[in-house]
Amino acid sequence: MAAFVDQQIIDGIRSSDRSARLQATANLRRLATRDPDNTSQSIIPSSLLLELVEMLSLDDLELMESSAYSLIEITTGSSFDQISAVAGAGAILRLVTLLSSENETARVLSLNLLGNIGGSCQRLRDDVFNFGGLRLILEILGKSEGYSDQVVDAAAHCLGMCARPVAGQTFSPFAAEQIIPVLAKVIQAQASTTSQRLQDALLTFGRVISTYANVEAAVSAGVVPHLTRLAKSQAWMIQYSALRCIANFTLLNFNAIGPILVAGGLEAYGHALTSPRSEVRHMGCWGAEGVLNSVPNRAASLVESSVIPGLTKAVSNKNEESDIRRHALSVLSILSGRVQDDRGRELLVKAGCMEAFCAALQMTNGFDVIIALQAIVVLVEQG
Repeated sequence: MAAFVDQQIIDGIRSSDRSARLQATANLRRLATRDPDNTSQSIIPSSLLLELVEMLSLDDLELMESSAYSLIEITTGSSFDQISAVAGAGAILRLVTLLSSENETARVLSLNLLGNIGGSCQRLRDDVFNFGGLRLILEILGKSEGYSDQVVDAAAHCLGMCARPVAGQTFSPFAAEQIIPVLAKVIQAQASTTSQRLQDALLTFGRVISTYANVEAAVSAGVVPHLTRLAKSQAWMIQYSALRCIANFTLLNFNAIGPILVAGGLEAYGHALTSPRSEVRHMGCWGAEGVLNSVPNRAASLVESSVIPGLTKAVSNKNEESDIRRHALSVLSILSGRVQDDRGRELLVKAGCMEAFCAALQMTNGFDVIIALQAIVVLVEQG
């Protein structure tokens, strides 16, 4: 990056002249915006980063804004070394200070930059949280009426960035305990099913819910009916994220299945199987499989739901993605063995299960063919 940054920019940033520093940071931002690939592959010297970070102060709002924009561009899509160098220059503490200010621009910029830093790895995410960032982010989300929409949206996005898988697979119990009720409130408060704030909240919620206790906390927060409603949204990313949440609930805590089914979870899975998006259809299969595997006595509920026609269609469709066909076949084959009454078997046959199993005989995976054969035998013998 040293070779990438013009010497004139370096000299300007290090200058004692305010106008020169302001011009240099603006030029650096334009340079990073114009050539992001070069920016992300290079490293700015730590001494220069220290100068930029020192400008993150309310003492000079114009200089702060110019420096913050430059650092946001520098850390967007950059290597871990580059982002770590920005954090090492003391950026996190300064950004948390800006976040606690009354200046709206400072809040939005600090949230964007904290998201870039906290989303790079678990260590830096924990630093953002432990240095006071999490408390302030949750305060904004939990008391959104006291902040502008721009600040609240930036807070939701920042938390979502910090929850990215690349940042680590786990949240501390303390962090999860604080995050879950606030995000549940955000999800329940969103009237629009297409807002970016809702999308960020759902993605983060699905990633925070990683333990039995977390699921219990989420169910207690009353969010399940809202998730099942959103799982039938016309906006596919909202739909996918909500489905992912309730499917995770099912896998992590079987006690959550009852509230999910009462709230219309099976209807949501059945609706998902009709989606033109393969990601959503896959989640519908995964959710139905989770219900069946977690609570075996739910077979009767599945047989009488809208899930079965969607599963048989998925298995019968030779153009369907192999993973979706395989998951759908797994659910149908397990059901064929667990249904013990004539009515249940009749419903399976009427829904096209036998045709689906016959179609599965032409699948390329030998294990899938064996499963289909076994299911056909079961239906014939019991029929």
